[in-house]
Amino acid sequence: MLSASIRSGTAAIHVAERMHVELTMTAWRIASELGWAKAYDAEYLAIARLLDTRVVTLDMRLRRGADRLGLVVTPSELIHDTTPEQTPGPDEPAHPLG
Repeated sequence: MLSASIRSGTAAIHVAERMHVELTMTAWRIASELGWAKAYDAEYLAIARLLDTRVVTLDMRLRRGADRLGLVVTPSELIHDTTPEQTPGPDEPAHPLG
């Protein structure tokens, strides 16, 4: 495992490279499903799928290309995403800052 520390002012950020055993195969399956000749962008989608999370990006080409997978959102979509358990009640402000 590769590990490094990055100093920013007085805080240290520790970065570690990790590899998921299914990453490569999942990336190629996603690339094939989306009709992509390369798996570069699909690796981001694969790790999101394997970790059961989403990719937040400003890359609209990636966003549009992977739309049907439901793994990619823009920062704006992430901020305005409300699932039923997040929907404010009648006496609650629609935005956390009121």
